[in-house]
Amino acid sequence: MAFTTRTDEDMGISAEETTPLYSWATNSTTTLHAQRRWLPMKYTHDPNLAYSILGFVCPLLILVTIVFNTLVVIVLFKKHMRTATNMLLTAMAVSDMLTGVFNLPWWMYYYMFNNYHKPVSLAWCKAYYYVAEFIPVIFHTASIWLTVALAIQRYIFVCHPAYAKKWCCMERVKWSIFLIYVASSAYNFPRFFDTDYRTQIVIWPLDGMHSTGTVTHCFKDFKPWVYSIGVNVYFNIYFWFRVICVHVLPCTSLVVLNSLLLLAMKQAAQRRKKLLQENRKSESSKLRESNCTTAMLIVVVSVFLVVELPLAVVFIIHICINTFELQIVTMEVLNNVTLTTAFLIILSYPINFCIYCGMSKQFRHTFKHLFVKESIIRSQSGNSTRYTCILNNETTVL
Repeated sequence: MAFTTRTDEDMGISAEETTPLYSWATNSTTTLHAQRRWLPMKYTHDPNLAYSILGFVCPLLILVTIVFNTLVVIVLFKKHMRTATNMLLTAMAVSDMLTGVFNLPWWMYYYMFNNYHKPVSLAWCKAYYYVAEFIPVIFHTASIWLTVALAIQRYIFVCHPAYAKKWCCMERVKWSIFLIYVASSAYNFPRFFDTDYRTQIVIWPLDGMHSTGTVTHCFKDFKPWVYSIGVNVYFNIYFWFRVICVHVLPCTSLVVLNSLLLLAMKQAAQRRKKLLQENRKSESSKLRESNCTTAMLIVVVSVFLVVELPLAVVFIIHICINTFELQIVTMEVLNNVTLTTAFLIILSYPINFCIYCGMSKQFRHTFKHLFVKESIIRSQSGNSTRYTCILNNETTVL
């Protein structure tokens, strides 16, 4: 049951958990720290598939995400929109955006400008792994657990409203967001310090075919403390923790919570029908708004599950192959499937903006107000203006 050094990097799956551009190919993880084994940075993706997806489609989607999610943040930061639910939606938008932003320059350099076959300098090598591999995993992990927090909050609002004021207040939500980011950073913290990098003069290309001479290229090896723990032990702990706490547990929780919310919506629809029959239109209207909010958040969570569940399955297969030495599929096929699932995750990032615009009347009007000077769903009450915050059923008088 051994993790190969190559698998360590193949499973970095940053950039929406995508496979990295390069890996370190070897089948030995038993080297003692007294016998350093420096491994060259080697290209891993199918060039044709990666060139189109990572070179053009994903950068375009990330640029769209930057625009859309920036608009989401601006809208939700408006004074009348600052609520506990919107705070979580804002944090999710920022996390999704930064997950893509940290990968954008690398994808453009390697693929759009066709530099993936060139040797890599020491500074570029370190920057790539720190910025494009490890940091995006932190933000993606945070985004996953922020989605779980959003689903839990809505479940409390709908199914246990008596506890909503205590557990879903702004102060608790802010602390939840802070702790999610701290936890996401903490579990990835060792990855920033488990590897040494250096350059060596090698014949280029590395396969020795059609040699063009010698170049200076980046090599790496694990630090002595990793060998002291045991490479197998270190990566088994890291990746199994990751598959359980970043993939299986959140996705399972969201499936359960979404099912409970759907059931609650069905029950609420029946109550609303009864209220209409009793001519209690005001209560019926409030229940309808609550259902609209719940429906919107269910759609957000459902989109998340559609793109995250396939990645969770691929990731589980990945670590099972290396932990139990199974031969389910070839690494080449698995890398291409992972690249495709990563593309689907990036594709989902701009969708939340469309969901908010399509399902939240207040969001649409606030967004429109950014560009057109007019009132936002307002009804005059004396000298004040009343805004109905559809996103979480709260009303703020300004």
